Amino acid sequence: ATRRALAALDQALGGHPPALLFLASHFSADASQIEAVIQSDVNVPMVGGFAADDNRMQTCFVHANRRSVRDGLVLLGASGPLTFAIRVGNHLQAVGRPGTVQAAQGTNVQRIDGLSAMDFIERETGKPVLQTDRGIVSLSILDPDHPHIRRLRSIVPDFSTDKGHLGLYGGIEAGKTVQVCLAQPEDLVNEVHAIAQAAAQLDFAPKAAVIVSCGGRKQLLGERIRHETAALTEAFGHPLPLVGFPSFGEIGPLPQADGYSRNLFHNMTYVLLLLGDPP
Repeated sequence: ATRRALAALDQALGGHPPALLFLASHFSADASQIEAVIQSDVNVPMVGGFAADDNRMQTCFVHANRRSVRDGLVLLGASGPLTFAIRVGNHLQAVGRPGTVQAAQGTNVQRIDGLSAMDFIERETGKPVLQTDRGIVSLSILDPDHPHIRRLRSIVPDFSTDKGHLGLYGGIEAGKTVQVCLAQPEDLVNEVHAIAQAAAQLDFAPKAAVIVSCGGRKQLLGERIRHETAALTEAFGHPLPLVGFPSFGEIGPLPQADGYSRNLFHNMTYVLLLLGDPP
């Protein structure tokens, strides 16, 4: 479905690559499969996320061209002169030792470091996985060849099993190295304020913003989630027109010295897209 949407957009643009892409998907998709496509087939930055239903895990809709789509994804391309900047916040506190994923299927991780996935998390955190850990406990995928590339996978207690298998919002293939991370409210708040302050120093004046923020952040922060928009108003000194939504998974590349990384899928992440006129 992702490749069909990309092909249709390419045809609509007459083969001219867009400057920027936005993707929204139904939450039931395996995000790691979409991630594989956007890493291999997409050469421009993409932001977006997975639509959700307030943690009921039943149904949701995405919308395009005056249609509501129940089980699919939609893609928006921006073409022509455009200035933009993407900033990502997902620095969670690492806990314990890294481990190697030994068995996994789709979005279900079965064994890590010779233990069931749940026992691995209990070994590193000192407590079992609980329903209340949604939005708090995540696995960070470590890439020794690219240590600056940070991807998080949050647990879904509803999808975990009595065999100790761990349900995630996006898959992790066997052989990957992971480390348990815990979300701390103050860390999330401080990082967003730092992102907003840095955004106010960009070499262009943003005219609008798009925010895609993990629903787990909303669950953890409660009313304090308002800082994710208020921080921008404080940094810029005036209300910045913006749209966005809380998601079950976020899409966005990581800023680098020479541009952006590959497009990545994240959890427990704040993705900010700033849009402006060309210089």
